[in-house]
Formats: sequence, C-alpha cells, structure tokens
Amino acid sequence: MDTDATLTQLEQAQEKGGAEQVFAQMIATLREEKRLAEVFDVLQMQARHRYGLPLLGNLDLAQLPADTKKQLDEDFLQACRRTGELFLESGDIPGAWPYFHKLQDYGPVGDALEQWTPGGSDDTPIEVLIQIGYAQGAHPARGYQLLVQNRGTCDGISMLEQSFPFGPSIKEQCVGHLVRYFHEELRVSLVRELGDSATNDDAEADLATLLERHGTKLGQSCPVDDSHLQAVLRFSVALTGPEELALANQIADYGALLAQSYSYSEKSPFQDYYRDYRIFLRGLTGVEKDANTAVDHFRAKLQLEGAPQFAAEVFVYLLHRVGRDDEAIATFREHLGSASSLSISPTLYDLCASAGDGAALCDKAQATGSLVEYAAGLLI
Repeated sequence: MDTDATLTQLEQAQEKGGAEQVFAQMIATLREEKRLAEVFDVLQMQARHRYGLPLLGNLDLAQLPADTKKQLDEDFLQACRRTGELFLESGDIPGAWPYFHKLQDYGPVGDALEQWTPGGSDDTPIEVLIQIGYAQGAHPARGYQLLVQNRGTCDGISMLEQSFPFGPSIKEQCVGHLVRYFHEELRVSLVRELGDSATNDDAEADLATLLERHGTKLGQSCPVDDSHLQAVLRFSVALTGPEELALANQIADYGALLAQSYSYSEKSPFQDYYRDYRIFLRGLTGVEKDANTAVDHFRAKLQLEGAPQFAAEVFVYLLHRVGRDDEAIATFREHLGSASSLSISPTLYDLCASAGDGAALCDKAQATGSLVEYAAGLLI
C-alpha cells in the first residue's frame, strides 16, 4: 500500500464530498487491498458519524436515546451482512462466516459451501469448511458430505453414532451421503477383488450389474470392513429418497451374498443380519409385494416368545413407513404403550398425526390423566 497516496485520496474525498465521500473512498481502498474485515469497522464508523457520536472508542449505550440505540443495532446488522457478502464475493467462506453467524443467517454461507469444489481458486483447508458446515451448523449435510469424502467411511459412521445434534431431515441427508460414498467404495473394491476374472466392462459397471454378473463369487470374501457394511445398512432404514434407497438395497443385496464366515447376528429382529436388513429395505421401496413380505417377516419376528421391545419398535416403524398407520397404532398400544423411551419407533402422537386420528392418543391420555396429551389428541 502506498500510504501517502491513500491518505491523499482521503483528503481529496473529504474536499469533494465530505464525510460520506471519505467513507466511500475508505471502503473502495480496503476492498481493492482485500482488507475486508476493516470494511466492517468503516461501516460502524459511518453509522456513528450519522448520529453525531464519537467515531472511535467504546460507547455508553445505556446513555443513548432508545431510537438511536435501535438504529445503531440495525446498522450493525447491515454492516455484518455487507461485510459477509464482500467476503463471499471474494470466495472467502471462513472470512464471511462470523458475520453471517452474528446475523443467524446461515443461508448465504450454506449456499457457498454447496457450490464449493476442491481444487479451485479457494485454497481454504477442507477441515475448516467441515467445521463451519457441520460442527458450527452453517450447512450440516454439506459439511458431513465433505467429511466423508475427506476422512472416509469410518469417520462418517462415527459422526452418526455420536449424539447427533441436528433433526431427522438433516440426518437423512447425511445418511444419504454416507450410502453414496460407501456404495462407490464397495463397487470399486469389488472390481479390484475380481482381478483377472473381471470383464472389460466391469471397471465402469454399477454395483447392481456386478452382482448380477458375478453373483456368489463376490461373496466369498469381503474387500471392505464388514463392520462398515453393517453400520451403513443399519443407518439406511432412515432413507426415504428412491435413489438412495436403491443404492442401500444394492448394498444389502451384496451383504446377503456373503459367505457364512461373514455372517453377523444382532438382537431381534435382525438376528440374520444381512438377510433381515435386505427384506426391510426392500419393503421401503414402494413395491407393494415387497412391503407385504417385509410386514409378514417382521410380524413373525415380533410374535416369537420373548421378542424384545426393539422388535416391536422396528415393526411399528416399518408399518408407518409403508403407510399402515392404523396397524402401527394398534401395535404401539399393545407392545409399546408403557415404554419409557423409544429408539426407532415413532411416538404415538406422531402415528396419530400421520393417520389423522387422535383417538388412540386421547384414550392413552385419559388413562394417564394427561391433559396435554388429551388436548393434542383432540386437535389432531
């Protein structure tokens, strides 16, 4: 920076247009020199000048008239937005984030994260973007996607297994990113595993085609961590999008091909892990025959002597997902009415709301004396 020339420009600006021209010149200079954080200071100074307040130093806000204080607050927010926008225009997402965070407006930074691609002019470390997107909440799903792409399946699973800080819709988006990433990881690993027996077309073939071409041969060994395979299937039951569900079903198809040495058993109703998850996920695809098969399969599991609460929750969740809310409500009342907590099952309120009938919730509320639940049932 040519300090003398810059100061001369400010003096000339003052002579031509007074204070406002000085502020405009300062902002233009700072933008040209990419000193964008200082633009915020100039905007604050400009606001103080407008109300005849000291341009530097701390203000005793308690002594200001209410209208002035209110206007200063509005000017502060406008300065945050303008400065944040300048950072985004320059491609500096981390620079913009503190200003939009103060505004509690995550949309502009979220949009910038969505459009960000590695290898461009922005040399921001990807871990910084993951922190802004996921850990700090600017765009959790995009932050998670970058995390999986950068750190891999293991860290992606770990993040979902921890106390997830966001709502169900965001979790589903994150699961979708995990399924897409693992699906490709599995596909590439299987092509590599085929070795010399791979055909010329296998390298670019999708997973479904590989399974159709090579069948049980692919199940003789597992080229990916089978605990990752199990976790991905477990999370996949949250998916509703047809594309992601199709990928999850292909992963389940592969799991069902695995040799007995890779068999895995979980608590009921997923004792035959890969086969059970395959049936469950097929039931979610919207095909009535597959839905009926899944319902019959998991109803039989629940009817076994000593079936745990989790088996009832899984069955209620399945019924809800395939549009059988009346049966889900009846099953909930029979098996989960006294449950102190739920893991996968919707609540009775959610089921009644989905069915458009709050009678079951009113019945429960009448038995327990809960006025709040009774009113909620009446208003469904």
